[in-house]
Amino acid sequence: MRRGIIGMDLRPDKIDLGEIVILPEFQSHGLGSAILNELKGRSESARVPIRLRVLRENRAASLHWHFGFEERGQTSTHFLLEFVPKAK
Repeated sequence: MRRGIIGMDLRPDKIDLGEIVILPEFQSHGLGSAILNELKGRSESARVPIRLRVLRENRAASLHWHFGFEERGQTSTHFLLEFVPKAK
């Protein structure tokens, strides 16, 4: 059963997260958090950043900040965010 979609580009030097779309009936059940935890683990293992843009009005923007993403810029419609793994 599909619960949504995720679009990403895994590269040797970064992870570009295009979008996470979770169907409304599956939102607020921890799926977004599980996805971000998995991606953070990959990011930390490979020592590469995760980059994404999120609509300013998207309520999930606060979830990204909660998971350690930092704002790297803005457009008129989006926040440009990045998670950089800590050096070991």
